[in-house]
Amino acid sequence: MAIRHGPPDESETFDVCVVGAGPAGLAAALACGARGCSVVLLEAGGAGPSPSVLPPAQILTADVHAPLNVTTRAGLGGTSSVWGGLCVPFDPSDFEKRSWVPESGWPITYTDVSKWYVEAARFLDCGDIFENTEPAFAPPEVLNVRQLGRLARCAALGTIYRNALAASRSIIVCLEAPVAKVICEPGGAHVSGVDVASGQGLKRIRAQRIVLAAGGLGTTRMLLELARA
Repeated sequence: MAIRHGPPDESETFDVCVVGAGPAGLAAALACGARGCSVVLLEAGGAGPSPSVLPPAQILTADVHAPLNVTTRAGLGGTSSVWGGLCVPFDPSDFEKRSWVPESGWPITYTDVSKWYVEAARFLDCGDIFENTEPAFAPPEVLNVRQLGRLARCAALGTIYRNALAASRSIIVCLEAPVAKVICEPGGAHVSGVDVASGQGLKRIRAQRIVLAAGGLGTTRMLLELARA
Protein backbone atom coordinates (compact mmCIF):
# COMPACT_ATOMS: atom_id res chain seq x y z
CA MET A 1 0.00 0.00 0.00
CA ALA A 2 1.20 3.52 -0.80
CA ILE A 3 -0.80 4.92 2.14
CA ARG A 4 0.75 4.61 5.59
CA HIS A 5 0.52 6.20 9.03
CA GLY A 6 3.41 8.29 10.29
CA PRO A 7 6.38 9.77 8.39
CA PRO A 8 8.60 7.73 6.06
CA ASP A 9 12.05 6.53 7.04
CA GLU A 10 14.61 9.34 7.21
CA SER A 11 16.90 7.41 4.86
CA GLU A 12 14.45 7.91 1.98
CA THR A 13 14.95 10.86 -0.38
CA PHE A 14 12.25 12.01 -2.79
CA ASP A 15 12.01 14.10 -5.91
CA VAL A 16 9.02 15.97 -4.48
CA CYS A 17 7.58 16.41 -0.98
CA VAL A 18 4.02 17.77 -0.87
CA VAL A 19 2.79 19.12 2.48
CA GLY A 20 -0.98 18.80 2.79
CA ALA A 21 -3.41 16.34 1.18
CA GLY A 22 -6.22 18.77 0.44
CA PRO A 23 -7.29 19.69 -3.12
CA ALA A 24 -4.06 21.51 -4.04
CA GLY A 25 -1.80 18.88 -2.45
CA LEU A 26 -3.61 15.98 -4.11
CA ALA A 27 -3.44 17.69 -7.50
CA ALA A 28 0.29 18.39 -7.15
CA ALA A 29 1.15 14.90 -5.91
CA LEU A 30 -0.83 13.09 -8.61
CA ALA A 31 0.55 15.32 -11.37
CA CYS A 32 4.15 14.81 -10.23
CA GLY A 33 3.62 11.07 -9.79
CA ALA A 34 2.19 10.80 -13.31
CA ARG A 35 5.38 12.39 -14.63
CA GLY A 36 7.54 9.74 -12.99
CA CYS A 37 8.68 11.67 -9.93
CA SER A 38 9.02 9.97 -6.57
CA VAL A 39 6.60 11.79 -4.27
CA VAL A 40 5.90 11.80 -0.54
CA LEU A 41 2.57 13.37 0.42
CA LEU A 42 2.48 14.42 4.08
CA GLU A 43 -0.92 14.90 5.75
CA ALA A 44 -1.37 16.00 9.37
CA GLY A 45 -4.78 14.30 9.63
CA GLY A 46 -5.87 10.71 9.14
CA ALA A 47 -7.68 8.72 6.47
CA GLY A 48 -11.03 10.42 7.10
CA PRO A 49 -12.10 13.99 7.80
CA SER A 50 -11.36 15.33 11.26
CA PRO A 51 -11.21 18.75 12.92
CA SER A 52 -8.42 20.94 11.65
CA VAL A 53 -5.05 20.54 13.36
CA LEU A 54 -4.11 24.19 12.79
CA PRO A 55 -2.73 26.11 15.77
CA PRO A 56 -5.31 28.36 17.46
CA ALA A 57 -6.20 31.37 15.33
CA GLN A 58 -8.28 34.44 16.09
CA ILE A 59 -10.78 35.70 13.52
CA LEU A 60 -10.80 39.49 13.80
CA THR A 61 -13.88 40.04 11.64
CA ALA A 62 -16.26 37.26 12.61
CA ASP A 63 -19.09 38.82 10.60
CA VAL A 64 -17.33 38.04 7.29
CA HIS A 65 -15.70 34.67 8.08
CA ALA A 66 -17.25 31.52 9.49
CA PRO A 67 -15.52 29.76 12.44
CA LEU A 68 -12.51 27.67 11.45
CA ASN A 69 -14.01 24.53 12.98
CA VAL A 70 -16.73 24.87 10.34
CA THR A 71 -14.64 25.86 7.33
CA THR A 72 -11.54 23.66 7.71
CA ARG A 73 -10.83 19.93 7.97
CA ALA A 74 -7.76 17.76 8.25
CA GLY A 75 -7.37 14.31 6.69
CA LEU A 76 -7.07 12.88 3.19
CA GLY A 77 -8.90 15.30 0.92
CA GLY A 78 -8.63 18.18 3.40
CA THR A 79 -11.46 20.69 3.51
CA SER A 80 -13.00 19.22 0.34
CA SER A 81 -14.82 16.83 2.70
CA VAL A 82 -17.07 19.74 3.76
CA TRP A 83 -16.89 21.71 0.52
CA GLY A 84 -20.03 22.44 -1.49
CA GLY A 85 -18.20 21.80 -4.76
CA LEU A 86 -18.53 25.24 -6.37
CA CYS A 87 -15.58 25.96 -8.68
CA VAL A 88 -15.23 29.63 -9.65
CA PRO A 89 -12.31 30.69 -11.87
CA PHE A 90 -10.43 33.91 -11.23
CA ASP A 91 -11.17 37.05 -13.21
CA PRO A 92 -8.37 39.10 -14.79
CA SER A 93 -9.11 41.94 -12.36
CA ASP A 94 -8.29 39.65 -9.42
CA PHE A 95 -4.59 39.91 -10.33
CA GLU A 96 -4.51 43.69 -10.85
CA LYS A 97 -3.75 46.46 -8.40
CA ARG A 98 -6.99 48.12 -7.34
CA SER A 99 -7.02 51.37 -5.39
CA TRP A 100 -9.93 50.25 -3.21
CA VAL A 101 -8.33 46.91 -2.26
CA PRO A 102 -5.39 47.23 0.16
CA GLU A 103 -2.26 45.28 -0.81
CA SER A 104 -3.82 44.24 -4.13
CA GLY A 105 -1.80 43.26 -7.20
CA TRP A 106 -0.12 39.90 -7.78
CA PRO A 107 3.37 39.04 -9.09
CA ILE A 108 1.70 36.59 -11.52
CA THR A 109 -0.81 37.28 -14.28
CA TYR A 110 -4.24 35.94 -15.15
CA THR A 111 -2.69 34.06 -18.09
CA ASP A 112 -0.22 32.31 -15.77
CA VAL A 113 -3.20 30.70 -14.00
CA SER A 114 -5.84 30.38 -16.73
CA LYS A 115 -3.67 28.16 -18.92
CA TRP A 116 -4.17 25.43 -16.29
CA TYR A 117 -7.97 25.68 -16.16
CA VAL A 118 -8.62 22.71 -18.45
CA GLU A 119 -6.44 20.39 -16.36
CA ALA A 120 -7.90 21.77 -13.12
CA ALA A 121 -11.47 21.24 -14.33
CA ARG A 122 -10.61 17.66 -15.27
CA PHE A 123 -9.15 17.02 -11.81
CA LEU A 124 -12.20 18.53 -10.07
CA ASP A 125 -14.65 16.94 -12.54
CA CYS A 126 -16.60 20.18 -12.86
CA GLY A 127 -17.12 20.34 -16.62
CA ASP A 128 -15.67 22.89 -19.02
CA ILE A 129 -14.25 26.14 -17.74
CA PHE A 130 -14.66 29.00 -20.19
CA GLU A 131 -14.99 32.76 -20.17
CA ASN A 132 -18.39 34.36 -20.44
CA THR A 133 -17.99 37.56 -22.40
CA GLU A 134 -21.23 38.99 -21.03
CA PRO A 135 -21.65 38.59 -17.26
CA ALA A 136 -25.24 37.40 -16.93
CA PHE A 137 -25.55 37.77 -13.17
CA ALA A 138 -23.18 40.61 -12.25
CA PRO A 139 -24.74 43.89 -11.13
CA PRO A 140 -23.65 46.92 -13.18
CA GLU A 141 -21.37 48.25 -10.42
CA VAL A 142 -19.25 45.04 -10.56
CA LEU A 143 -16.62 45.45 -13.26
CA ASN A 144 -14.60 42.86 -15.18
CA VAL A 145 -16.52 39.82 -13.92
CA ARG A 146 -16.53 37.28 -16.73
CA GLN A 147 -16.63 33.88 -15.04
CA LEU A 148 -19.43 31.58 -13.99
CA GLY A 149 -19.00 28.88 -11.37
CA ARG A 150 -19.27 25.16 -12.06
CA LEU A 151 -20.21 22.42 -9.60
CA ALA A 152 -17.91 19.43 -9.10
CA ARG A 153 -19.71 16.10 -9.44
CA CYS A 154 -18.28 14.95 -6.09
CA ALA A 155 -16.62 17.38 -3.74
CA ALA A 156 -14.86 14.87 -1.44
CA LEU A 157 -11.56 14.51 -3.30
CA GLY A 158 -10.03 12.16 -0.73
CA THR A 159 -12.71 9.61 -1.56
CA ILE A 160 -12.31 10.10 -5.31
CA TYR A 161 -8.54 9.74 -5.44
CA ARG A 162 -7.83 7.35 -2.56
CA ASN A 163 -7.63 4.25 -4.79
CA ALA A 164 -5.33 5.98 -7.27
CA LEU A 165 -2.99 6.99 -4.44
CA ALA A 166 -3.04 3.52 -2.88
CA ALA A 167 -2.18 1.91 -6.23
CA SER A 168 0.58 4.36 -7.12
CA ARG A 169 4.15 3.09 -7.41
CA SER A 170 5.64 6.58 -7.26
CA ILE A 171 3.58 8.27 -4.49
CA ILE A 172 3.77 7.51 -0.77
CA VAL A 173 1.00 9.04 1.34
CA CYS A 174 1.89 9.55 5.00
CA LEU A 175 -1.10 10.23 7.24
CA GLU A 176 -0.85 11.60 10.78
CA ALA A 177 2.43 13.23 9.74
CA PRO A 178 2.21 16.92 10.71
CA VAL A 179 5.02 19.13 9.45
CA ALA A 180 6.59 21.10 12.27
CA LYS A 181 9.24 23.04 10.34
CA VAL A 182 10.50 23.80 6.84
CA ILE A 183 14.26 23.30 6.49
CA CYS A 184 16.53 25.60 4.45
CA GLU A 185 20.09 25.02 3.36
CA PRO A 186 22.68 27.34 4.99
CA GLY A 187 22.20 30.79 3.51
CA GLY A 188 18.52 30.24 2.92
CA ALA A 189 18.73 29.95 -0.87
CA HIS A 190 17.17 26.50 -1.13
CA VAL A 191 14.58 24.53 0.84
CA SER A 192 15.87 21.00 1.32
CA GLY A 193 13.28 19.27 3.48
CA VAL A 194 10.81 19.38 6.35
CA ASP A 195 10.73 18.14 9.92
CA VAL A 196 7.74 15.90 10.69
CA ALA A 197 6.46 15.29 14.22
CA SER A 198 6.22 11.64 15.26
CA GLY A 199 6.03 9.53 18.39
CA GLN A 200 9.82 9.28 18.28
CA GLY A 201 10.36 13.03 17.93
CA LEU A 202 11.05 15.04 14.81
CA LYS A 203 11.98 13.18 11.62
CA ARG A 204 13.65 15.03 8.75
CA ILE A 205 12.30 14.27 5.28
CA ARG A 206 14.41 15.45 2.34
CA ALA A 207 13.34 16.13 -1.23
CA GLN A 208 14.57 18.01 -4.29
CA ARG A 209 11.39 20.09 -4.35
CA ILE A 210 9.01 21.04 -1.52
CA VAL A 211 5.39 21.98 -2.26
CA LEU A 212 3.53 23.73 0.56
CA ALA A 213 -0.19 22.98 0.11
CA ALA A 214 -1.41 23.19 3.69
CA GLY A 215 -4.20 25.68 3.01
CA GLY A 216 -4.19 29.45 3.27
CA LEU A 217 -3.58 29.51 7.02
CA GLY A 218 -1.30 26.49 7.33
CA THR A 219 0.96 27.47 4.43
CA THR A 220 1.14 31.10 5.59
CA ARG A 221 2.09 29.98 9.10
CA MET A 222 4.97 27.84 7.79
CA LEU A 223 6.27 30.64 5.56
CA LEU A 224 6.12 33.19 8.38
CA GLU A 225 7.98 30.85 10.71
CA LEU A 226 10.58 30.26 7.99
CA ALA A 227 11.01 34.02 7.56
CA ARG A 228 11.64 34.39 11.30
CA ALA A 229 14.35 31.72 11.32
